[in-house]
Amino acid sequence: MKSIILSFVVCVLFHCSVLAANESRIRVRASAPTPFPQPLDESYSSDLKKAKRTPPPPPPPPYIPNFDIFMLSETWPAAFCKINTCASPIPAPIKFKIHGLWPSNITGQQPEQCSPGITVPTDIGILGSILNKLNSNWPSLIDSKDLIVIRNNKLWQHEWKKHGSCSYPLFTFREYFETGLNLYAKHDLMAILAREGIKPGKFVSKVDIVDAIYKHINFKPQIRCAQDTRNTNYLYEIRLCFTVSKTPQYVNCTAQYINCAIDQVYY
Repeated sequence: MKSIILSFVVCVLFHCSVLAANESRIRVRASAPTPFPQPLDESYSSDLKKAKRTPPPPPPPPYIPNFDIFMLSETWPAAFCKINTCASPIPAPIKFKIHGLWPSNITGQQPEQCSPGITVPTDIGILGSILNKLNSNWPSLIDSKDLIVIRNNKLWQHEWKKHGSCSYPLFTFREYFETGLNLYAKHDLMAILAREGIKPGKFVSKVDIVDAIYKHINFKPQIRCAQDTRNTNYLYEIRLCFTVSKTPQYVNCTAQYINCAIDQVYY
């Protein structure tokens, strides 16, 4: 009997101790502080804030030209060679040749060599696929001891340095010459004059020349005359005027006659 009672007492005491132990563990867990997330590294956090606050770079300012128009000057080789010593033969076909594409002002001083920091490429090879058109349509007509290739290269470098640089950054070196060729290809001036009965080898009215071109392109050109030692008045150049843009459009030239003192000019 005593053993039964003793066993009962031991069991009760063991059960109570287990309950007490479990209760103690629960209290310890409940009293333990909740882990708090560690703060980010201060330098990383600062960089992150700066990255979020830095606005995107502003767009480049719009291009504002310092001139009014583009002027495409086309030289009549026959007259040019009456005034100057010419290279021989004149590159075929015989027609008006490009003298230059000039950023111009309607009044006041004309822009020249506007970007002295812009280098003149010495390797004309960058003109690549348009070289053949340049040699045919934009050649140097002046005679010199240089080979034709060198003579033409010198002309193009001169035109870029003096005039084309004023079109930068609207046009790069190559884009400047591409644009000149594209504008030149719009109309064949010799063919326009021929359709109006104006053909080389005779005197014609300067007014008739302007009117013939106006009839076909709907904009007034400018013509330049030149005189030889006998004071013969020659049709020397015809110039067409364009807007200042990536894709220039015709506009009227404001002055129709340059150095044309009399009405009759020899074409």
